[in-house]
Amino acid sequence: MAPVVTIDASLDASNGYEAVHAWLSLHEVPTMQHAYRREAERLILWAISGRGRALSSLTTEAAIAYGAFPAP
Repeated sequence: MAPVVTIDASLDASNGYEAVHAWLSLHEVPTMQHAYRREAERLILWAISGRGRALSSLTTEAAIAYGAFPAP
């Protein structure tokens, strides 16, 4: 039997904000980092102010509601 290979795909983060920034560091193109950061921070703010939840606690329903949230 072949050995099982596991990959640790976790981000070294203790909260949603740190997780977003760890994820952003994986993108090399500065314009993409800026666009992703802006949208991710907008999502975090919406989650906290609009849903009263941390990013890690959002549900599928919340993701759908965020999709209907008007862009600036």
